[in-house]
Amino acid sequence: PRWRNIFKSNATFWWSFLSGIAQLLYVFGYLGAIRLTFMPTAYKTTHYRQPLLDHNGIDILRIESGYVACIFRMPSYDPSLPDVWQTDALISISIALTLFLPAVAIIVICSLLILRKLRIAKSTDISPQMRATQHQLLK
Repeated sequence: PRWRNIFKSNATFWWSFLSGIAQLLYVFGYLGAIRLTFMPTAYKTTHYRQPLLDHNGIDILRIESGYVACIFRMPSYDPSLPDVWQTDALISISIALTLFLPAVAIIVICSLLILRKLRIAKSTDISPQMRATQHQLLK
């Protein structure tokens, strides 16, 4: 079909385009994951302000401190009760890793394909006159 010729004739462009799309998906997905858990929300400020202030000395109501933290586990005040794991933080880190690994794989594969295409282009797309000129220059 005709549309397959477009991909074959401009393979380097399409690999670069695919790599750029993967990078954008990763960046915006990572920002979404950060917004999901790392930024203090009204729920977090009401429930976690006092424990964070007592245990870590972090006051999340002060915006000027630049507080951005992922709370994985909240210690309980009662030693007989176990610590509470925060599922939104674990989900956020899982999202970030799930987006990161395929994005890295796509970027690396596309970069290798582009390098391979450039190496092939250097050796095979040269006209006979250019090849003869190069041989004369190398002698």
